[in-house]
Amino acid sequence: MPTAAAPFADGSLDAAISTNVLNHNPRALLVQAIGEVLRALKPGGEVYLTVLNTEDWRYGSGEEVGPDSFILAEGPETGILHHFFSEGDLRDWLSAFEIIDLLRERGELTLSTRLDDRPVIRDAWAVLARKSG
Repeated sequence: MPTAAAPFADGSLDAAISTNVLNHNPRALLVQAIGEVLRALKPGGEVYLTVLNTEDWRYGSGEEVGPDSFILAEGPETGILHHFFSEGDLRDWLSAFEIIDLLRERGELTLSTRLDDRPVIRDAWAVLARKSG
């Protein structure tokens, strides 16, 4: 199984950013990855990340490979794993952090359409969190 080890010394980062990346991993690797972010951040360091919401239009499509995790079977991301977060799951995953801001971002992607020409409505979480200490 791959690991999420980051090449940074303990407490060496002031901040970390991940936009639309972490949700492409299985849950076990997500837990490792956020542990690595926590390890690498200085006390008071912040992380900004975006991940998909369980209300996203793709939730439940494709092959379910774990709770809230699906390998998409259609569209431009066919064959790619997507993990979707409910608000409770997101807060649990980030429980080692102080959540400063949690915003639900929802809107139509105007440059994309579904195979049946319906609009693509993206639903994601944007989170700013701080390492205690």
